[in-house]
Amino acid sequence: MFDTRRWFWRLRGVLYVAPAAWRLAAGCLFVFIVQWITDRVLFARGYTFETLLRYLFGLNGGLLLKGFFWQPVTSLFLHAGWFHLVMNLFGLLVFGIPVEREMGSRRLYTFFFAGGVIGGLFWLGMTALLPLLPPMGFLASWIPQEAAELLERTMGLSIAVRPASFQQAMCIGASGGVFALMGAFTAIDPDRELYALIAFLPIRMRMRTLAIVFLVSGLLDALFIQSQIANSVHLAGGLAGYFLARFWLKRDPDNG
Repeated sequence: MFDTRRWFWRLRGVLYVAPAAWRLAAGCLFVFIVQWITDRVLFARGYTFETLLRYLFGLNGGLLLKGFFWQPVTSLFLHAGWFHLVMNLFGLLVFGIPVEREMGSRRLYTFFFAGGVIGGLFWLGMTALLPLLPPMGFLASWIPQEAAELLERTMGLSIAVRPASFQQAMCIGASGGVFALMGAFTAIDPDRELYALIAFLPIRMRMRTLAIVFLVSGLLDALFIQSQIANSVHLAGGLAGYFLARFWLKRDPDNG
């Protein structure tokens, strides 16, 4: 027989030991529901109110330079779709709960927001540098044609199209903060084993190995593929979380 009371107290215990992680997840979910509702309401000339929200609170280089200083923070709570949201919430809770248990709620918030802001600003820097790089077709000429077609079919990545310019590009999502939590967790427990989906296959690996895989893939994407996925955000956010956690662990080894 299903014991409702027992499961209620288990859930309450999980919420109690990691309140900050759950608050951040709830904030992302709430904002996405607002996006979903406003996307159904026309604003002007074929644009919805959700489009207005993106331009106001998403991260855009041109608007940031014009004084939209809140965008590096507010962009963390906007998402492009349900899949984008679910993946970020999954990572936020998987890595955020153990990090919060080890280092506390205040430091979890610091990891999330510092990693997200640093990742977003690094992404803006990479976007500004894109005009100085050769076309993506030249940079990615080492990719076999079959692999390039598979990337375009499965992930929507096209090496024939240069990403939007500094003035046009828009970055939204909590992934910078999520990868900061992943980096922090790597610093806390690098030998923890877990299963990761690599090319849709569950592979068991240590946390430090998973971090290296994401580091290398993010670096390759930022320099050679330049896809629409903001892997430069992941790269910078993850490194920020890792080194910040290492700093705190060295300064206060008894209280992570």
